[in-house]
Amino acid sequence: MLVKDIMSKNLITVNEDDTIKKAAELMRQYDIGILPVLKDGNITGVITDRDIVTRGVSQRDDVCSINVCDCMSKSTVCANPDQDVSAAARSMAAQQVRRVPVVENGCLCGILSLGDISKNGCDAEVAQAMCEISKP
Repeated sequence: MLVKDIMSKNLITVNEDDTIKKAAELMRQYDIGILPVLKDGNITGVITDRDIVTRGVSQRDDVCSINVCDCMSKSTVCANPDQDVSAAARSMAAQQVRRVPVVENGCLCGILSLGDISKNGCDAEVAQAMCEISKP
């Protein structure tokens, strides 16, 4: 099974100069925990609900003025749409992440989550990834 067969294709994104308040509102509105971050249409990282809390809310008093670029994860693990799901799961496990952007030729085309992998019958890959992700 390939990543493109199971990835989420409905993408909600933010720009680096958007506020974390806007990012949090989008996460609440769409019931998601990760947003790809774009600059001039190119992916530069991701911001997660955890990033907002640990790098934003817990660090500053005026959270409404904090930009996404101040809290986002810049070093992002990505998957390729033509990659085997098992290989993507191993990469996610090695990097201890639950969700990754899917990028083809530099363009964002989806998001792959452990939930996507699990829903599509790849329970062994999810179990292994969760074991690796949960290590301190």
